[in-house]
Amino acid sequence: MSLMTRNSPLSAFAVVASLAASLLVSPVNADAETVAGGSVDNPVDDALFGRLGKAARQSAVAAKETFTAKDIAAAMNRPDALGLTPLPPATGILSDEEFHRRSALATLALFAISAKDQSAGNGARLGAAFMVQPGIAATCFHAIKGLAEPFVVVAITAEGRTVKVQKILAVYPQEDLAFLQVSGAGDVVLPLRTDAPAGTRVRAIGHPVNKYFFSVEGMIARYGLKSGTGTDKLTRLNLMIASIGGFSGSAVMDAAGNVVGMLDSFDTIKAGEATYDVHSAIPAAMILAHFTRPYTSTMTPAAVAAALQPDAHEGSTVEISSIKSVSPDGTATAEVRSDDPRNYTLTIEDKAGKEIAKGKPSDAMRKNLPDWARDLYDASCKTANAKADTILNREVAKKPSAAAASGKGEVKKHRIESKSDDFIVVTEFSSNAPDVMTVTVKDAASKEIARGKASADFRDRLPEAARAVYDASVETAREQAGH
Repeated sequence: MSLMTRNSPLSAFAVVASLAASLLVSPVNADAETVAGGSVDNPVDDALFGRLGKAARQSAVAAKETFTAKDIAAAMNRPDALGLTPLPPATGILSDEEFHRRSALATLALFAISAKDQSAGNGARLGAAFMVQPGIAATCFHAIKGLAEPFVVVAITAEGRTVKVQKILAVYPQEDLAFLQVSGAGDVVLPLRTDAPAGTRVRAIGHPVNKYFFSVEGMIARYGLKSGTGTDKLTRLNLMIASIGGFSGSAVMDAAGNVVGMLDSFDTIKAGEATYDVHSAIPAAMILAHFTRPYTSTMTPAAVAAALQPDAHEGSTVEISSIKSVSPDGTATAEVRSDDPRNYTLTIEDKAGKEIAKGKPSDAMRKNLPDWARDLYDASCKTANAKADTILNREVAKKPSAAAASGKGEVKKHRIESKSDDFIVVTEFSSNAPDVMTVTVKDAASKEIARGKASADFRDRLPEAARAVYDASVETAREQAGH
């Protein structure tokens, strides 16, 4: 039961504040020279960070520290410069220890969720933000876009402190960029570098599948173009780096600790049996331009209006899966929404990037395609339909039983699914027995290879490649169960 339904707002706030205070045991060793995760003596406690984030969200909801679409509208495509003074790029190469310390201290674990979803016990969006000036953080616009009103945005530092988002300072949907005014984040900020060439080795720190302050390494593969929300094509860093969900808003840094870009998305490319990810980052030059230069948006009024609309019905958070199939002649991309997975949109482009068809899949659409595009159409639809089946099966599992619906019981079933290219892991538990979690592990062909109660012994018996997927599913389940 929600605290707000049982108590007055003042009482609820007091209880939540007490909960938050009880959790504010620093997740780092106060005597250590490294931050959380930086050494064998100072490991990250992911469960504790999850609880800290949950307590911060509950506190913000109880205190009505919330935002609405009006706050985003006020910050939309801010025409005047932010008036920030850029730091000069650093030149000295950092040691691995100092690199991790500085990047972790300047990075936030950013949570966003509607008040209704928070009260219902649903999971929050988890991404990253990084400090570009004292009190100013940069992140991706999609981290806060489309939430049902009112919604909360809060953050946690690597030292376990709660960071309050005081104002949405500016948002640029075309660039997928946002600036937040924050308090409590600390003093470490990151300089930006605008001239990093292709081939530069880079690192990023984010929070993949609830693994907080996790570092990855890669390189700038090239600079490329990406269509924006307006009429322009935007420059992006294309990266070969091992990032997944939870890295949106993460700073991409060179060896001196300069930000060369910010991770915002990735495309899954399928070519025959081969699958790989191309990661995209907003260039530092685009971020830095807003410090000192006015901005003129090329977004259409319709695009602006769409950016202010919730992504789904009130109380739900939407995931959009982009599924791309590739051939030598072109690409087919399906966008599957979690709130309406069967009603997906398909876009066909030729090898020059020219759009030749876009819309809802249909016999008429397929018939009008050139021969080379029909195989792509079929492959993309097959993968998109499989994704839709997964989403719908998950939603069916969440629905209350007939007994619960009739008022004879209030048992809520929870089902959390995590996937990789090779494994699917489903963790299930009931609200009346949240400590008893059943885990089912299947291979890529959906063949069951293991089933049992979540435990260290069960995990150890899994193939090594399945353990990270197991961890993601079980950690999310434990957060939802309030562990």
